Amino acid sequence: MDIGRDNGGVVDLDYEDKAPYAFTGTIKKVVLDLKPAAHEHEKARHEHHSREAVAAGVAG
Repeated sequence: MDIGRDNGGVVDLDYEDKAPYAFTGTIKKVVLDLKPAAHEHEKARHEHHSREAVAAGVAG
Protein backbone atom coordinates (compact mmCIF):
# COMPACT_ATOMS: atom_id res chain seq x y z
CA MET A 1 0.00 0.00 0.00
CA ASP A 2 1.40 3.36 -1.01
CA ILE A 3 0.31 6.47 0.87
CA GLY A 4 1.71 9.79 -0.32
CA ARG A 5 3.65 8.37 -3.25
CA ASP A 6 3.10 5.96 -6.11
CA ASN A 7 5.76 3.26 -5.98
CA GLY A 8 4.26 1.23 -8.81
CA GLY A 9 5.72 0.75 -12.25
CA VAL A 10 5.43 3.48 -14.83
CA VAL A 11 2.92 3.23 -17.66
CA ASP A 12 5.37 4.64 -20.22
CA LEU A 13 9.15 4.16 -20.08
CA ASP A 14 9.58 7.86 -20.95
CA TYR A 15 8.64 8.54 -17.30
CA GLU A 16 10.85 5.85 -15.74
CA ASP A 17 13.48 8.34 -14.50
CA LYS A 18 10.79 10.45 -12.79
CA ALA A 19 9.41 7.68 -10.52
CA PRO A 20 8.48 7.41 -7.69
CA TYR A 21 5.83 10.07 -7.85
CA ALA A 22 5.76 11.82 -4.49
CA PHE A 23 2.59 13.59 -3.37
CA THR A 24 3.36 17.26 -2.75
CA GLY A 25 0.25 18.14 -0.75
CA THR A 26 -0.66 17.44 2.86
CA ILE A 27 -2.26 14.20 3.99
CA LYS A 28 -4.44 14.96 7.00
CA LYS A 29 -6.06 11.58 7.48
CA VAL A 30 -5.86 8.02 6.18
CA VAL A 31 -8.74 5.64 6.83
CA LEU A 32 -8.39 1.95 6.05
CA ASP A 33 -11.59 -0.07 5.98
CA LEU A 34 -10.34 -3.64 5.90
CA LYS A 35 -12.89 -6.36 5.44
CA PRO A 36 -12.23 -10.08 5.39
CA ALA A 37 -11.83 -11.43 1.89
CA ALA A 38 -14.69 -13.56 0.67
CA HIS A 39 -13.72 -17.22 0.40
CA GLU A 40 -14.02 -17.25 -3.41
CA HIS A 41 -11.94 -14.08 -3.76
CA GLU A 42 -9.26 -15.51 -1.48
CA LYS A 43 -9.23 -18.77 -3.45
CA ALA A 44 -8.93 -16.91 -6.77
CA ARG A 45 -6.13 -14.71 -5.38
CA HIS A 46 -4.25 -17.79 -4.14
CA GLU A 47 -4.61 -19.49 -7.54
CA HIS A 48 -3.40 -16.34 -9.30
CA HIS A 49 -0.29 -16.09 -7.11
CA SER A 50 0.39 -19.81 -7.58
CA ARG A 51 0.25 -19.44 -11.38
CA GLU A 52 2.58 -16.42 -11.19
CA ALA A 53 5.05 -18.37 -9.05
CA VAL A 54 5.05 -21.28 -11.50
CA ALA A 55 5.47 -18.92 -14.47
CA ALA A 56 8.35 -17.13 -12.74
CA GLY A 57 10.02 -20.46 -12.03
CA VAL A 58 9.66 -21.57 -15.65
CA ALA A 59 10.85 -18.23 -17.03
CA GLY A 60 13.65 -17.76 -14.48
